[in-house]
Amino acid sequence: AQVVVSLGAEPMGQGDVDATEEPEKVWDLGPGEYVVNRGTRLDKTRMYVMDFEISTTRPGGAVLRTVNPGIVDEWGNNVRLCEVIVSGGPDGKWREPKPQMEG
Repeated sequence: AQVVVSLGAEPMGQGDVDATEEPEKVWDLGPGEYVVNRGTRLDKTRMYVMDFEISTTRPGGAVLRTVNPGIVDEWGNNVRLCEVIVSGGPDGKWREPKPQMEG
């Protein structure tokens, strides 16, 4: 099944690495494969972070693009996480906050 993923309208020439990319990408997905829209909040249960990139248009933790689709089986269990590039914010230093330990 062909799935067109909106990468979101990116203002051109903002100095973003992702601003030069095409506004959408057509994935030819197999059964159970899924991709993540640009701008989606990072979710470690569905996504694996390949890398962080500086972004002046997307806040830290927002997906910039999908590298490889994820796969879910027929029961909805994740077989492979969707591999994504995530915004590190304007300075590239954003990282997912560590879960607070319950005292």
